[in-house]
Amino acid sequence: MGSEKILPYHSDLALVTSAAIDSNCIKNTTEKALQDWFNIFQKVVQKYEIEEENIYNMHESGFSIGIIEATKVITGTTNR
Repeated sequence: MGSEKILPYHSDLALVTSAAIDSNCIKNTTEKALQDWFNIFQKVVQKYEIEEENIYNMHESGFSIGIIEATKVITGTTNR
């Protein structure tokens, strides 16, 4: 991630510029890896009784519609 700006009133949060997804992440995304992830996800949802309206679809670097050059992401100040 790029430059970081600590958010006022929330010193545990920072606004950062996201980086592109690493090509290794894309290359290693297989059907089996995805199926394994969703199986684990389903077990966690069932274990903690998470309701569907409390589930959001977002990559750790945020989300975008269309092509953009840089995205701002709010993250914990301890994340790198």
